Amino acid sequence: MIQKDLEQLHKDYRDNYIILLDILARIINETTKKYTRDEGEWLESAFLVAYKYFGHALTILYLSHGTNQELPSLKFDKVDLASIDVITRAMIEGFLIFHYVFKSPANLEEKVYRYWAYKAAGIANRESILTYIGTEDEKQDSNTEKDNILNHLKNNKIYQNIKNKKKEERIFSGNGLWRVKNNTGDLITWNNIAIQAGFSKTLANLIYNILCGVAHSSIFGILQTCITENKRNEQDMLTATFTIVNIITANLIKEFYELFTNIEYIPSNDNNILNTLNYWVEKGHKLDEIMGI
Repeated sequence: MIQKDLEQLHKDYRDNYIILLDILARIINETTKKYTRDEGEWLESAFLVAYKYFGHALTILYLSHGTNQELPSLKFDKVDLASIDVITRAMIEGFLIFHYVFKSPANLEEKVYRYWAYKAAGIANRESILTYIGTEDEKQDSNTEKDNILNHLKNNKIYQNIKNKKKEERIFSGNGLWRVKNNTGDLITWNNIAIQAGFSKTLANLIYNILCGVAHSSIFGILQTCITENKRNEQDMLTATFTIVNIITANLIKEFYELFTNIEYIPSNDNNILNTLNYWVEKGHKLDEIMGI
């Protein structure tokens, strides 16, 4: 593909991302008008996961314009691809939480277990902070919340069937017991959740693992910084990023609509919006075929 074609592809993918972000912004805005806390804690939590995702998505767009800074001894202008990759990974995980905890439960048992176990993991994260700086009142509130979670879980068949004597301890350990896949307490991986969500293996395994490597400062992430020292490589990497975030964002929009059934933003006669949305959802399913894997 010649340079001119690559530049046009980059522009098209960025333009598509802006269309998708605009859709997401509008449906989030519509949701804040139509849904209140009265709709239930579960649905409110699903909204907050999507809202956090939207913040990450806006940051990707901002960082993609590049960083132009002048220090006393240095002036530089470059795109911070490493930070973009870290945020992209957070966006993938945000969507997978939305999908697994809120959208994909097949029955009430799964719905109840996944949500309250997911909330228990959050309590564990907060308690690690309260151990050092929490007041006695805050610690007591945390214990009360833990009792509330266990009260919701105690009659749940999935929780009851976990054959682990330390399951109560584990569920508040922050180690992802909300992703339990069988009664031994083994966990389903992020990669497998992505496959269940309909993503190709290329995105679910290869790309996600690469992004994890960058986030954890692996040698790959360091080498990537060196590889992208010229504008051509920088643009190629950004085009790959827009491919990923367009796929994830389109899928989040689709599942958001299916979960929040009273939201009606996308006009059925707006072919440009509908085509863009459907194109990226479909591309996420067919990425293996496109990549020749």
